[in-house]
Amino acid sequence: MSKQKQETEEDALIEEELYLDATKWKAGLVLSKIQQLAIEFTRAVTSGQDFPLSLHRRDSKNVLWDEEGKLRLGTQKVVKCMFSRQAAGLKRYAMIWKIMAFVQRLLLEEKQCTQREAYYCLVNHFSSQGEFNEALLEVASLIGCSRISLGICAASSGSIAGSVLWLEGGNQPVNCTQVGSTGKRVPGDIESVSFSSLGARYIIVVEKDAVFTYLCQHRLWETLPCVLVTGCGYPPLMVRAVVRLLSDTLKIPAVGLVDYNPHGMRILLTYKFGSARMGAETHKYATPALKWLGLHHSDVFGHLPTKRKHTADDGRDTEDGLSVPSSSLQEWNSTDDQVFRSLCTVPYFKVNAAYRRELQLCAAERVKAEIEALNSREWDTVAKLVVQKILHRQYF
Repeated sequence: MSKQKQETEEDALIEEELYLDATKWKAGLVLSKIQQLAIEFTRAVTSGQDFPLSLHRRDSKNVLWDEEGKLRLGTQKVVKCMFSRQAAGLKRYAMIWKIMAFVQRLLLEEKQCTQREAYYCLVNHFSSQGEFNEALLEVASLIGCSRISLGICAASSGSIAGSVLWLEGGNQPVNCTQVGSTGKRVPGDIESVSFSSLGARYIIVVEKDAVFTYLCQHRLWETLPCVLVTGCGYPPLMVRAVVRLLSDTLKIPAVGLVDYNPHGMRILLTYKFGSARMGAETHKYATPALKWLGLHHSDVFGHLPTKRKHTADDGRDTEDGLSVPSSSLQEWNSTDDQVFRSLCTVPYFKVNAAYRRELQLCAAERVKAEIEALNSREWDTVAKLVVQKILHRQYF
């Protein structure tokens, strides 16, 4: 055992070896752990002593990269104390116990609910959904299990469509080529889900719901046999789990299509490596084999084969040979700078020259572009670009 370093009365950092792993526990084990913690807490309080809670640190200072290239949470811990000098620390301590009491009741009644439902059951004790979500992750860290083991799952978020059968328990298989332009919604728990290919050759992960719908309307899988997946922005855990399951099951290339800006790059890396915030289970839903399809610098600033005339607002004919018209580009802001600086510290950018170059070019241009901006001249530009880049293997 390594020794404990006391930093403040409220937080202490504990260093151990290797990295942390979270598994799915049966309800009985979770209930036993909660009961054990409750007994120890009662003994400490009745004897006038503090009862510190040891939680795994969930930030960039406690991440490691395993041999498969996945982001893993290290075993550094912070300790939350009941007798804290800071009101915020005491409130956080109380919130953890409030959630554990709710989880205990939920599991004893053999029920399951979404994070949203759980939040509204405890709405008088939390100021926001975000505050509840953070405390829930701390409870999972304290117990040492995955979040779904607590009987609380994420709400349905994200969609899938394309050349694959969705199989779920004893339910009727869903042919994802026939789910319409909105796709099949990804549920909050995919433990019983499996896939069977309908000839798919690629998995295409799309950042935004609007682009996903657009590609579904084009029925992209009929031109290029593929499976489309979106997390509707920053990807929820279950959408990442679907991408990982598809990659493991179908064993075909997986590529990501994101906006040309630091946020898009961060979303791509979240699918590829996971995020420290999600705790010890994040690596289970990462897909290190995911490649970056775009948008790249050349997609935005590459020149068209011939310059075309366009009509300006004042009626004059103008020429603009860029793939994305200058009028469709957006300027960087302070948030983009912040995300850029954060990405510069990611080890993968330091060892991968192609990714590093794209990040540097984006920063040098000081502008950004959304995927939809490519369609400002022709409606089918994005669909054609996706097919062309995949067939020519223009991803890395």
